[in-house]
Amino acid sequence: MSVKFVTPAKPAPAAPQTDAPAYRVQPKPVTLEYLRGPGSVRVQHLMYLLHCSYSTVFKRLARGHIPAPTGGDPRPYWSNEVIRKHLGIESAAR
Repeated sequence: MSVKFVTPAKPAPAAPQTDAPAYRVQPKPVTLEYLRGPGSVRVQHLMYLLHCSYSTVFKRLARGHIPAPTGGDPRPYWSNEVIRKHLGIESAAR
């Protein structure tokens, strides 16, 4: 008969603490009537229009599938005219 010594298992290390928010960027609904007028859209609006995630918008932007932003302050935005052309939406009759 032999004696077997068992060492206790080490506890798993705790998850690192981060200051990042624990939420996901949600798409913001935008109507086609809004796009037909003057104005601008942000990334969350594009997420809604293109049915994709935040990271996918920037992947498509990097690949050239989405036109370059019209400006930024510091967040990027696109004019309604640029998005209408990209999506193939006709503007309102004048």
